[in-house]
Amino acid sequence: MKTINLDSYLTVEKGEIVIKLDREIIEEITPNFGQISPTLLTNLRCYFLTQKHTNYPLIFITYYQKDAIIKTVIDTHITNQLYSQYLPKADLLKKINLIHHFLVEYVLGKMRISGRLNFNISLIAGIIAVIIVMITIALNWAKFISLNPLFFILPVLMWGLLQEGIKRIIPLVLPKIQRLFWRYLLLNKSRLNEKITKFVLKNIKK
Repeated sequence: MKTINLDSYLTVEKGEIVIKLDREIIEEITPNFGQISPTLLTNLRCYFLTQKHTNYPLIFITYYQKDAIIKTVIDTHITNQLYSQYLPKADLLKKINLIHHFLVEYVLGKMRISGRLNFNISLIAGIIAVIIVMITIALNWAKFISLNPLFFILPVLMWGLLQEGIKRIIPLVLPKIQRLFWRYLLLNKSRLNEKITKFVLKNIKK
């Protein structure tokens, strides 16, 4: 089965996901086709998260030979708008409508990241625990070195207990931290923030 690269037909333009169809692509599209590049996927994810964090709707609009045909707005509810010039062409309109809604579903399926980042929680917990133990020892060094040499095992025990505790806390606070992370990157526009956002989105697991 032929696989079609969708990069030529899907773009993000001025707050909308634009689908550009022509006669050739309409004949080739089937429900089991298609792939998109990491770059396009990153742009779509960036659009998705920007709209989500600014409380703007997702907008999909399909063009056929430069004419706007169907527009879908996804907010608290879904609104479909059909432009009237193709109503007399029932067969063509049926094909365009089918492809439009298939591509909307396809893109939304790719967006199922919910702004979540993938962390090695054990590694992060271990690093935080080491930092806390080191700070504690540094602040109490005089008292610590006066203890029995066996007490040098105490930092190891502290680290182990702290790591386990932090591993249980991280999943509780991580969603809020991630929302703040995305909000900062997406709402504070700068070239650096844009590069960081796209780098993270490009490397995030599906």
